[in-house]
This record gives sequence, C-alpha cells and structure tokens, in this order.
Amino acid sequence: MTSAIAGQDLPARETPRPDPSGPVQPLDVPTDGEFPLGDGTRLIIRDGEAVIVSEVDGVPVEASIGDGALSLDIDEEAASRRVSEMAREEAAARLEEARQQAERAIENARQSGQESGAGP
Repeated sequence: MTSAIAGQDLPARETPRPDPSGPVQPLDVPTDGEFPLGDGTRLIIRDGEAVIVSEVDGVPVEASIGDGALSLDIDEEAASRRVSEMAREEAAARLEEARQQAERAIENARQSGQESGAGP
C-alpha cells in the first residue's frame, strides 16, 4: 500500500495456472451427491445414475437415467389418492353448480308466478 501511495508500480503477480493432469477439487459441490434444483426438485447422483426427484400435482416422481436407459417411478398410492381427491373436487364442483342452477330455477319460477298474478 505504501508503494501505491508513493506512485510506484509493482510488478504484476503471475496467476498460478492449474495443473490439467492434477486432481479436480470442486469448491461448492455437495459431497452427498444431492443437488437442489428448486421448487423441491432434486438431482441425486447414486450408483452411476442420475435421479431427478420431484412432485407432479402432489405425487412423488423419480426419473432415473443410467446404463443407457430411462426409468420413471411413480408413487402409485399417492397417485391413487390424488386421483380420488381430484374426482371428489370435481364432483363437489358439479354438485355446487347443480345446486346454484336449481336455486335460479326456483327463483325464476317464483318470479314468473308473481308476474302472472298467481300467488301462493
């Protein structure tokens, strides 16, 4: 710092060059072979294959790539629960729609009866 204040130029330090034949030392790669990819999805390296673990519509899914093959594992029990849940939600929505239509029909019938002069 003193030389910088005095205006003296120092020779530039030579940047050490990596040895291409030496070992690679990763700086921030997890040692457990698990890499978070975001939104709960993970990439796991195990037994020579890459496994992507995620959820699709709340159903756990694993896609494995290794030995030139791709496999897909789906939690069948969770998938079955999700399908049942979706069916219940659809049935509830249709039931609510039918209830609203029935209420409108009743209201229209009441109004038609009042307009024609027929009363209860």
